[in-house]
Order: sequence, then C-alpha cells, then structure tokens
Amino acid sequence: MVQAAELAGFTVDINQINLLTWQMGLETHIPLPLPVNHSAVYVFTHGDTYLKVGQAGPESNARYQSQHYSPSSSPSNLAKSLINDHNYSALIGDTKVKAWIRSNTHRFNILIPTNIHLNYKKFVAFAEAFFILQCLPKFER
Repeated sequence: MVQAAELAGFTVDINQINLLTWQMGLETHIPLPLPVNHSAVYVFTHGDTYLKVGQAGPESNARYQSQHYSPSSSPSNLAKSLINDHNYSALIGDTKVKAWIRSNTHRFNILIPTNIHLNYKKFVAFAEAFFILQCLPKFER
C-alpha cells in the first residue's frame, strides 16, 4: 500500500503506520476505541473470505469501535450485511450477531496518524480503496 501510494506521488513513512489485529474469539476480538489523533482502515475476514473493508476518521470512534457489531447502529454495517445474507444468516442462527462476529472473524486495523501528512484524509481514502481492490470484500458496495 505504501509503495502504491509512492507511485502516485504520496510519500509516507511506513514506520508511522501501525497494524493492530483482533483475532477471532470473545477474549481476543475486543473492539477497542480508535486511538486519539488517528484514522483507521479496517478489514474483517471470516476464514478465507474478506467480508468488509472500511474507514473511520478521528471523529468517528463509533464507526470504528461499535457500529459494525450492531445491525441497527447505522445504515450500512457488517452486522446488517451478515443478517441480510441468506448463507451467513443461517450460519449465525440464534447467536447474537455481535458475539458471532467477535467469535468468528479476524479484524485487521491499519492505524494512520492524522499528522502523517497534510493530506492524510486522501491517504486514508486511498488506503481504503487499495484494500477494497486487494481483498474484494463480499459486503462492499
């Protein structure tokens, strides 16, 4: 991603970007708050399937931390997509969707500090688009 950004003329210090992984499991997939002065691009996976790629800015902690785990929390989120998908709905069954997501998905969080560049928002949008193209997530418009 950093190399692709550089090809587009955007220089980024890779040491400023952090990867935070939440492994599947109720004890390990714990939706933590977005670190202060950071944006994030996140990727949810279930087995070999990429489910969702998204982004959250420094003023969007709810998007980062909680909205994808509750189907009624926003117009578009992972929980709602899973429930509306026949195969995943059958797989989830009577389990609460939040518990199912935490127990059965990995989440990769690419943390990007807001001071990385004057145009950090454009880099975040680029990073999200890069991972959408790279991963081809099932629930992406």
